Amino acid sequence: TRKKAQQKAKRTATKGGGERVDEASASASAAVMDLEERFDAFRSLRLLARKAQGQSNLKEFDQTVRALKSLPDLNPRELSILVRSSAEMGRWGEAMETFQSALEAGTKSTELFNTAISAQKPSAHRNWRRALDLFRRIPGEGLERDVISYNTLITVLSRAKQWSLALKIANQLISSTRGRIGRSSRTAPVLEQVGTLPEFQGQDPQLLADDITFNAGIYAAKVGRKGAVAKAFLVEMENCGVEPDAVSFSSVLSALKGPRAWVSGLQLLEQMKQHEVRRNTVAYNACIHTCALGGRWDVALRLVEEMKMEGVDRDTITYNSAISACEREARLDVGLGLLESLRGDKQRRPKGWRTAAESPAEETYSLLPNTVTYNSLITVCEKAGDLGTASSLFSAMKSEGLERDTITYNAMISTAEKARDWQRAWALLSEMRASNTPRTTVTYNAMISACQKAGQWQRAVAILLGLMPRDGVVPNIISYNAAISACGNAKEWRVALALFRRTAPLPRHAGSRAPEGAGRDSAFNRNYFDHEKAEDGVLLQGVLESLTGSRVVARGKDEGSLEDRSFLPPLKRDAFTYASMIHALGLTGNLEQALNIFIEYTQSRHYDKTVLRPQNANSSHGRDDKTNPEEHQYYMHHSKHKGSPLVVLNSMLAACDRDRSDGGAELARKLYRNMKENRVAPEVFTCTTLISIFERASKHEINSQTSAGGEDPNVTFSDLLSEVSSTLDTLVKSSTHSSGVAKVE
Repeated sequence: TRKKAQQKAKRTATKGGGERVDEASASASAAVMDLEERFDAFRSLRLLARKAQGQSNLKEFDQTVRALKSLPDLNPRELSILVRSSAEMGRWGEAMETFQSALEAGTKSTELFNTAISAQKPSAHRNWRRALDLFRRIPGEGLERDVISYNTLITVLSRAKQWSLALKIANQLISSTRGRIGRSSRTAPVLEQVGTLPEFQGQDPQLLADDITFNAGIYAAKVGRKGAVAKAFLVEMENCGVEPDAVSFSSVLSALKGPRAWVSGLQLLEQMKQHEVRRNTVAYNACIHTCALGGRWDVALRLVEEMKMEGVDRDTITYNSAISACEREARLDVGLGLLESLRGDKQRRPKGWRTAAESPAEETYSLLPNTVTYNSLITVCEKAGDLGTASSLFSAMKSEGLERDTITYNAMISTAEKARDWQRAWALLSEMRASNTPRTTVTYNAMISACQKAGQWQRAVAILLGLMPRDGVVPNIISYNAAISACGNAKEWRVALALFRRTAPLPRHAGSRAPEGAGRDSAFNRNYFDHEKAEDGVLLQGVLESLTGSRVVARGKDEGSLEDRSFLPPLKRDAFTYASMIHALGLTGNLEQALNIFIEYTQSRHYDKTVLRPQNANSSHGRDDKTNPEEHQYYMHHSKHKGSPLVVLNSMLAACDRDRSDGGAELARKLYRNMKENRVAPEVFTCTTLISIFERASKHEINSQTSAGGEDPNVTFSDLLSEVSSTLDTLVKSSTHSSGVAKVE
């Protein structure tokens, strides 16, 4: 660059017949040409870095950087370009060396610090801290922060997954802006929960948040899955007089989560229309993704058609999201129709588009499905239980040259599991192992579940204790639940109990209560329940040997022992672990043992936190059901207690139903009374099981003239039968979902 500038200056310094101008004029002309050349050279470096980001072996880039660094009197703008270009090429260390050299030479500016903040590698934990330290250091260097300093720091923190800190900084600048222009907050409750950083309170009061600030804050909310905060920032954006753009709306749409997110998504699309912001592909794709979260395939289809009408380009992501929306209701017909629409969707290429051979390309091109497309469709097949279509799609991936990844195989194995074809699932797992496709815990959980449904309990145990450790896959509690359930269905309750004891109990809660008349001091508890026994290993080893014909060799252990579990995290039981074990014991008539396991669950913190209890006996929602029948019915059907604890209770009631003795009916009565005391909302299975028990007990009650009331002899099993039948009728009437009604019938 210097050589070219000198040559041009020499030519300029000579006129016509060799007449020379004065030396001052020639020197000034050379300086002007030198600046022009420097400007062009640094601009070329920026274009070169953008063209080949991440290619660390690019010789042209290295030569250009070395030449520019050798120039005299580099100014802060030129140094910033050098730092930014090195960072864009993935050379974060080199970028920081350039920055430190500039500081040591006494060259510093706010722009240079901003560039150094943005040059921090996002994947390194220490680098976001370095970015924050550089931000704090700016005032100490006699410089003033600008809004770019804040915007850059917020972006760096968000990319480093420090979204909470990024939200606080963004909220602080937005709050300061709102105070300067005299506007009150329209989303105070949401933003108060976000908070601010006290150390920056009152600093840089002259700065005003701009559109990039708001977009960076919305992006941080998106990373943290805080949809409400993202929407609040969008509201404050308009409140502060900053006009939102397509990036603002698209980021908020991407931050929305939950089954009802599609409603907010449609509202945001309408707001884009009101603000005359073009609804682009990114915005529509994000909105269609919210439809997938809520299973609204009909709305997703409508949005795809709307994109066509408005002339918005569709891409493969558009159709993939729409296909995912078909999963919840298993609309395989709609998913396959979307696949055909994807293949026939013609898109117009950008103006001036050329192929790799630098020849003009055709004006239009067709979209092609990718691995994600087929994975989504196979998942829809899984929900629909259509193994045949899933297999056809699986074969089509191979013929089209698409990679069949872990998600593909997991979906296929789950489809085979739903179709109760464990042999097909086993063949797929074997294919994964042969092709060295990574296996995950989800893969083996689906395989164990397939064995459980097919009655292959020995193979389920072998996968859990033999195959998973051999492949280096760590099981989770779902793995154990499926294996326990497989053993329970085969009435191998001793093997199920051995697996149960290999998991950790839930933490106990001192205030939890169990049904009256039950305790944990039985011989069964002392001998079989509390701790893993030495004979468990012998029993499980025998199961493995009976299936494989050889001993299992553990990692770092002698031949003949089970896998070493010392490196595994402790697996805490969940509600389904207890339910599976109770089910196994109930099938074999071990009602007392099942009750003891149920008691442990009722004494856990999980149960205590999820069951609503009356505040006191004299409250308006107290335990006297006869004095408050309407309020009791309300709590029985509208209690917040929904989900896993009821699964354990249902398993215990099913064990009582199978017992078919007076003891089983009496225990069911106590469980029912405990339900009412804790205001547990029953479901259909709960009511039908109780009706079966009380109906049988009421017939015996007529013959024996016994009572179900315990302390209250006026309450009979017939009374309880009528009460539960009334509850079931209320459930049927309040059910609005067609599948729920079919289940009741």
